[in-house]
Amino acid sequence: MKAVTVVLLLALLFCVAVEVADAYFGCPLNQHRCHVHCLAANCKGGYCGGWFRLKCRCIGC
Repeated sequence: MKAVTVVLLLALLFCVAVEVADAYFGCPLNQHRCHVHCLAANCKGGYCGGWFRLKCRCIGC
């Protein structure tokens, strides 16, 4: 029973991680894409921040 629970939990976490990776404008692997996104949104720039650098943070908006 514990093994099934662990497998299902890992599968759920993997699905969430894949969605997060696609949703945050290149973060954490492509910080330049985040920066360009923020420039297009009329901000001064952007960087990958937050937990494991998964979120694109725009500055100077």
